[in-house]
Amino acid sequence: MWNLNTQARLQAWFEFRKSLTNIDFLDAVHKVNQLWHSAPISKNIYTADSPKAWPGPWQLVVDNFYDNIARALGMLYTLYYSKHKCPIEIHCYRSKEESWEAALVWIDNGKYVLNWDLEVQVNTKLQLGKATLIQRQTIEDLLTNESNSSYKKKWP
Repeated sequence: MWNLNTQARLQAWFEFRKSLTNIDFLDAVHKVNQLWHSAPISKNIYTADSPKAWPGPWQLVVDNFYDNIARALGMLYTLYYSKHKCPIEIHCYRSKEESWEAALVWIDNGKYVLNWDLEVQVNTKLQLGKATLIQRQTIEDLLTNESNSSYKKKWP
């Protein structure tokens, strides 16, 4: 999907979301995690401190640049635009002592956590050390954000 031209990439993402319709929720979560972990990671583009600068769903796929935040957004948007409905949020953490940042997708109030590592974390206490929660956005918050709202109606 990542090497396709823009229109074909958007179509592939649409088809992938459709393919999640007839499988159970946990299988869908695993497939979404697998897809987005195959995205080529680029240098950091987005920051946890500036969610208004984060791309909307279709712009993310059009731009085709994926850092840790963009990959988490891809997971979040894909699940949201599938037929599976559940509470879903992005949480961004920063550890000054250990010099790292993480953008995690929290599904169903943390029952499932994506983008921590290659696996789907289920009912697991994450080892975040002394990390600080920098940003917490629900999918609804992101989609009503001014910078993202123009993309809600532009693409299928």
